[in-house]
Amino acid sequence: MQIKEACGNCHLTKKSIQYYEDKGLISPRKLENGYRDYSMEDIRTLKEIFVLRRLDLNVREIKGILESTDKQAALKKYQYLADLKQDHLKTQRASVMKLIADDDIEKAFQILQASENQWYTVKERLLFSFPGNYGLFIALHFGKFLNGRIDTKEKESAYRAVIEYLDSVELYLDPELSVCLEEITSVMDPELMATETSQALDTACQDIDAYMAQNGEAIAAYFEYKKTDAFKNSLAGRLERSLLDFQNKSGYLKNFIRNMEILSPEYQTYLAQLEKANELFMEKIPEAKDLYSDKI
Repeated sequence: MQIKEACGNCHLTKKSIQYYEDKGLISPRKLENGYRDYSMEDIRTLKEIFVLRRLDLNVREIKGILESTDKQAALKKYQYLADLKQDHLKTQRASVMKLIADDDIEKAFQILQASENQWYTVKERLLFSFPGNYGLFIALHFGKFLNGRIDTKEKESAYRAVIEYLDSVELYLDPELSVCLEEITSVMDPELMATETSQALDTACQDIDAYMAQNGEAIAAYFEYKKTDAFKNSLAGRLERSLLDFQNKSGYLKNFIRNMEILSPEYQTYLAQLEKANELFMEKIPEAKDLYSDKI
């Protein structure tokens, strides 16, 4: 169909459709007379663009979703972002109501708002600094520790360092490994995974013997498998090495984890608990030392 009919089908203007074509979101077939022939697939894509634009996604974000091999994972990131915005608005309203009786309400509100905006910025950066569902898992995992106040110079400095790191970091994976990461994370529920990780950590710290009695056989089999060439040469093995290499080269521990400890006392407590669990775990399975030698 020609552009006039496409406009009617998608409720988009001719100018909008041409703009999306210029940006590479659609590629209609060109006829010999120079006119565009919009297929039903083009119409479906234009309707998808229409919906995503109404959700306040920009062209770059829409292109990422259209090109994703797992649109559900890509859309979950924007659902999380929308939830962040809602939480931010709710907190603002609650702050106003709470402070309405104070003498210097404007100043107090500005301080609270600035603090909230800072947390929103970190969580948003976490979401988009890492690809696919992995970015959502990272945002959920670390975001739950970002609820306090940035009320000291040390925390302010740590905040700037975290933002600097997230602005400069780039996790590059070759296409094959990118697909592998997306496939692995697409079958996981990031929120559930983050919760289960914390619960497993609590259980291991409270009673390592009981934890090992329940999970020891599977863990031992896992370590045996990791020693094999089959694992080392597999996509999962290559992906694991790539992620560890990324952490080492990007300054993940020094520039991100260390400053997260300063920024969030809650995260510092969690990390201490993780170290305790690792120590107990390595007493039971010495082979774990190589795997858990770095903080995560």
